[in-house]
Amino acid sequence: MKKISVVASFFNRFLVVFILFLSLPACAPLTSVPPDVPSRIYLPEKKDDLFSRFAPSFVVQNFDKSYNRIGRPSARYIDKDNKKEEIFVNPAEPVIFAQKQSFTTEKSDYINLIYRIHFEKVPFSLFPFELTSGKNVGLLVLVTLNNLKQPILVTTVHTCGCYLSIVPTSNLAPEAYPDGWQRDGQTLWGERLPGILDFPSQGDGLSRILVFLRNENHRVMDLQVRSESEISSSYDPASIKLEPMSALKFISLGDGLRTSFYYESKGLRQGYVKGSVKPWEMLLMSWWALDLYVGVDKELGDASQTGTIFYTSLKPWNRTKSDMWKFADFLSFWGWNL
Repeated sequence: MKKISVVASFFNRFLVVFILFLSLPACAPLTSVPPDVPSRIYLPEKKDDLFSRFAPSFVVQNFDKSYNRIGRPSARYIDKDNKKEEIFVNPAEPVIFAQKQSFTTEKSDYINLIYRIHFEKVPFSLFPFELTSGKNVGLLVLVTLNNLKQPILVTTVHTCGCYLSIVPTSNLAPEAYPDGWQRDGQTLWGERLPGILDFPSQGDGLSRILVFLRNENHRVMDLQVRSESEISSSYDPASIKLEPMSALKFISLGDGLRTSFYYESKGLRQGYVKGSVKPWEMLLMSWWALDLYVGVDKELGDASQTGTIFYTSLKPWNRTKSDMWKFADFLSFWGWNL
């Protein structure tokens, strides 16, 4: 029995070291300079509405790779007789999906403009090890407006709830910042992000938020605010459509048939993106995060309707407190005082 115990102890230690070894490349500090010159940038179509006014532009690394291009969630039958469908992301049709959310704190009323994009996959890589490899992956960018419709926060998070970042703008009063906030910058997930975004006055009307995305894993590696003239002189533009978030519930299957991007039947998978499987996160993280579907992309919404909590803290006891849909509570949980 003693020999078995020693072997088990050795195996457990080896497993922990092995997981840490594999995780190191994914967490190592990386440069935030895109390799393409000029870099490709997705510029949202211009319309006279709030969504278009504050829609972020996305600068992507290695645009030639299809998995780095923003696409349209799509569907097709692979066995029509048995109604077996396949959900995939078509990189030939870039789309940003948007919705508006209002929330209130003790101090004021606010608006969230929520923008969602998706990619066909994060490709598997062993060296460096890519923990988040999987299909139909996505990213959310939330632009929070005050009652003067000025942007005060830019929040980014992958659609699995991972790799959260919150960056204030110059329109947010300093007393709303978390204690000890580093205004000169923050290091998150191996990336160096700004501590504050200097946003021009509301009357400017010619500036846009730029979100820089890393090759393969689509990690946010920088946020900037740039004028349209700077953008046009520095980047190679690609047009991208803006569509309502609700369109993700009505994806065409052909012949007038529709399906949802998410599982909608009651059960363990309700609210998760169809076809989104994260085998490595499931294998290496689900047992200690106490979530079989950890890392799987999901719908952002009221958990009573979606069936899943959009939590942003891996600690099981913080699931509800870190739910990003309940944005006032979410901000308070992460130390913001709006």
